[in-house]
Amino acid sequence: MAPTVHLIHNGKKLPLQLQVARTFLSRSWGWLGRRRLAPNEALWIEPCSRVHSFFMGIPIAVVMLDREGQVLSIRDPLNPWHLGPRGVFGGAALELAPGAVARFGIGPGDRLTLKASSR
Repeated sequence: MAPTVHLIHNGKKLPLQLQVARTFLSRSWGWLGRRRLAPNEALWIEPCSRVHSFFMGIPIAVVMLDREGQVLSIRDPLNPWHLGPRGVFGGAALELAPGAVARFGIGPGDRLTLKASSR
């Protein structure tokens, strides 16, 4: 059984259904084709220095992170057909449903990390 990955926000596990995109194909595809996101869905894209919402039919929330998982910038919402905020080379992006950033209390300077669990 593959380990489950959890998102940790300043030391606390967030109740998210998290997908991790690390391959070229999974990073390129992202949320394309989706008609909606559930409030607890999230996509961690790594490495990622910038995202876009070209060809998407839904708005998303975007959190850009440095290499250590520190939140650099947030765009909520990022509407379809727009460029997201810049990140850093080798950093990551977290994409969520609109409004999720505020609901989870994520802000600039916070730390987000991935933690694998066998449960």
